[in-house]
Amino acid sequence: MLNLWFRLFGYLLTLRLRPRLTPPLESSRLRFRVWPSDIDMNLHMTNARFLSISDFGRIDLIVRTGLFRVARKNRWVPIVTYAAVVFRQEIKLWKPFELETRIAYWDDSVTVFEHCIRHRKGANKGVLAALAFSAASLYDRRNKQFVTVNEMQAAVGMKDIVPSPPSTPEIQTFVSAQRAFKDAAAKKGA
Repeated sequence: MLNLWFRLFGYLLTLRLRPRLTPPLESSRLRFRVWPSDIDMNLHMTNARFLSISDFGRIDLIVRTGLFRVARKNRWVPIVTYAAVVFRQEIKLWKPFELETRIAYWDDSVTVFEHCIRHRKGANKGVLAALAFSAASLYDRRNKQFVTVNEMQAAVGMKDIVPSPPSTPEIQTFVSAQRAFKDAAAKKGA
């Protein structure tokens, strides 16, 4: 866990060197290396770390699009409601990798982020190690409701509202699974 704080500190130190991103269709690209605290007994990056690293992509998009300042001012908080990851290749200790994060789809109730984690060097350079999707929203604490994508776009100064990219079969499956898990959790929590 401590290494995530070091990574966050490193990210914040280099943030001013990163160009602003135009919301919502530009991607974030961040580079990392597998540290000893990232590995499991197989000496490769542990499954849970892939999702932890994906947080950085969402943070980078929120900060570099200007949404972070607006969210703080309005007391909006980002909430991840569901995540899924598919592992394709291991990433061994000390190996460099890149995280590319983009907003893949949205509707009134959910924003879907796509996270591609790729090898950065060696024989596997550019090869996808893991693909993750996460569903996230901004929650307005003051009004006790979720913020719509149109509100977010207007808040960062976009004059024309950009429509969502078309949904794909894998995104529809992800969104359907999220709803099914949400329903199951509601039944178990009653």
